[in-house]
Amino acid sequence: MEEIDNRQALEVLFDPEEWTLVIDDESQDCQDLALAVRHPLKVRGFTSPDFDADETNFLAAGEEDEFFPRRRDLLAVEVETPGGHHFWVLVHHAKSRAEGRADSDARRAGAAERIVAILRNRFAGQALALVGYFNDSPDDRALNILESGDARAEAR
Repeated sequence: MEEIDNRQALEVLFDPEEWTLVIDDESQDCQDLALAVRHPLKVRGFTSPDFDADETNFLAAGEEDEFFPRRRDLLAVEVETPGGHHFWVLVHHAKSRAEGRADSDARRAGAAERIVAILRNRFAGQALALVGYFNDSPDDRALNILESGDARAEAR
């Protein structure tokens, strides 16, 4: 999920008895990234019971810039099935078009190029799902980059 104010907002929709809720509790940002994982699936790599995301759970941590404003890069959460299979869920919140398409397309495309590089370097051969609020249409350049893995992809 994207644009989540805090854990309490998540708990209104997702009962913590049935869901594991992962969010950056210290950010003080009303546009946090979050993930709700329904039991019996398990979240790995977090300390129970808080499941507080921190720098280690964001793939471009420390790279806050025009492509990833306010830690809106990729929240990475490893999930385990009851059968012991593991997969990653990566949550992304791309920069909006608030400044207009002409000013913001390059920012989303730049973020997409970085995401493709991160996926190749860190997740090659691993099962994953990339989800999020991409602020684009299916034929826009940034989504074509993510879909094809080709940084030269153009809008269709």
